[in-house]
Amino acid sequence: MTSGSTSILHDSETPIDVGHCADPGCYSRAINYNASMKQMESLIALSSECHQFIKYDCICASFEYDNTQYAWWNDRDGNAQYFWAGNKTNGIHTCQCGIDKNCVDSSLKCNCDQASQDELVDEGLITDKNVLPVIRLNFGRTQFGGGIHTLGQLECSGSIAVNGLPTSCEDLWRIGHSLNGLYFVMEDELVKNVYCNFTKFFSEAGFQSLIGYSEVKNKPTYFGMPTSCDDLERAGHISSGFYSIKGSAMMESVFCNFTKLPSDEGFQKWIGFADVKSTPVHFYVQRNSNYGTKYTPIPFDLARVNEGNAMNLASGKFTAPRPGIYFFSFAGQAHLESETDVYFYSHLFLNGNLIGPSSVEENKEPVKQYNTLSLQSTLHLKKGDQVWVTIDYTGSSYLRDGHLTHFTGFMLEEDIVASL
Repeated sequence: MTSGSTSILHDSETPIDVGHCADPGCYSRAINYNASMKQMESLIALSSECHQFIKYDCICASFEYDNTQYAWWNDRDGNAQYFWAGNKTNGIHTCQCGIDKNCVDSSLKCNCDQASQDELVDEGLITDKNVLPVIRLNFGRTQFGGGIHTLGQLECSGSIAVNGLPTSCEDLWRIGHSLNGLYFVMEDELVKNVYCNFTKFFSEAGFQSLIGYSEVKNKPTYFGMPTSCDDLERAGHISSGFYSIKGSAMMESVFCNFTKLPSDEGFQKWIGFADVKSTPVHFYVQRNSNYGTKYTPIPFDLARVNEGNAMNLASGKFTAPRPGIYFFSFAGQAHLESETDVYFYSHLFLNGNLIGPSSVEENKEPVKQYNTLSLQSTLHLKKGDQVWVTIDYTGSSYLRDGHLTHFTGFMLEEDIVASL
């Protein structure tokens, strides 16, 4: 509608006599248009200017007399309006001659208010498009004379330009969108996701529904694994919050305040280390028979759990699948038997190097008894490192059967950076 105009016809365009009656609004006529109210509201909303011509030929038929309103028209919402030209929607009674200050009686706002036996006329354009169209005309105090009304078509022209980015479904509708669906609109510096129902008018409930706010990122300038909030921001993150970053050996948790500049205090706050493992590693194995072989990795018969399959039952060796900190615990019951003093050792080895032993001893003669021995260790392992347990003893001693020999281990922390 950048050029030309659109007119909506109705059934009251020809001059119509209001007859004779005394009371306010005793004559009332509804205006029936050749379009629905929703269609007219849409036309008005899309147009930069709308108006409707109205004319009243009167003989002793005042709009207003002795501070009583005898005539009015109803706007599209059914509200009574008392202005007959311009856009005086604040309840003021006036006509075009009152606006131009050239009424027959300068003390009045309309020519017809003079209640003269002479033929007078008030005519003008109603230009407040927020209340158009006129849907009903009401006249009274015509018992001493008469009146004839003429109502023009609703005419609209021009189009309302939406400058800049759309901020609502109404803006989208104004620039030509008509398909229902999800759209992005601006709200200050934020981007909203909204659902627009264009089968409704923009003043109706359900025309626009807020879905949420969208995170719109700048073009990334950093493409590696982030090691700081600065890297995250350059990768496109804009929402302040908790993030994981790559530390020197482990993943770290930080709070990034993207409302600040990278050089500002409080832009990045270190929270702590993040317990991130690329794969779970833990085992618990047992023996179910006596064992007495010295200096050889103890083999096991039963795996209660062997997540990651790092523990080999047959060889008795654990092989680290990932670098990191591991915990190991060995426990068993030693059968001590000897004619003289007796000892029983368990040894923990890492790649053939002794890490530490545990032992039980008895010096009463002769010896035949059971003693519990245990051994724990926390080790920093590289990928491929191997850990195992051996025994050593004197006399006729051995590890007792009956599921009394236990070996367990698990990864406490992974050097995750080495796995990235």
